[in-house]
Amino acid sequence: MYGGDEHTRNDLISFNGAKLKDSYIEIGGVKIISQAKVPTPVSCSDYKGQPGYNINDCYFNNNDDYWVGAMVECKNQGGRLPNASELAKIAQAIYNDNSISESEEYNENFYSDRTWDTSVTAKLGIEENLTLLSNLESDSRYALSRGFSSSQTDWYNFSSRSYDEIRVVCVGG
Repeated sequence: MYGGDEHTRNDLISFNGAKLKDSYIEIGGVKIISQAKVPTPVSCSDYKGQPGYNINDCYFNNNDDYWVGAMVECKNQGGRLPNASELAKIAQAIYNDNSISESEEYNENFYSDRTWDTSVTAKLGIEENLTLLSNLESDSRYALSRGFSSSQTDWYNFSSRSYDEIRVVCVGG
């Protein structure tokens, strides 16, 4: 499902992490306002304690916290990071499998032998294996995330907040 009347599928696929004017794509009932991209890292201490940022601990303070950078980017686009349930709904849509858990269990719920739907992954800008960040902080060094590949998905509680290979999608609502 596409949001906004004047936007085509190509507009949505090519927006490269930028917010479209009053538009979104909906995948698994989740309104997504940006494609998967590497967030710009920031200093955690610059945002800890500020309204709208649920940051408990800072370990990375030298402009190398990608998780906090992802929160900043999403907030600047009028959105937020997805929660565990929303990431599971996205996974359910990508793999066309409603058995993928929506619970916020952090013990690596592993779903293998799946095949992803390339028409859905194209909407998100996913062309290869990646890990998407959630809005949940594990501790000062880690954020909770969900991994995606062409044949499996799993829930991680150990994605380093300083790892430049993690990706972010921003959600609205």
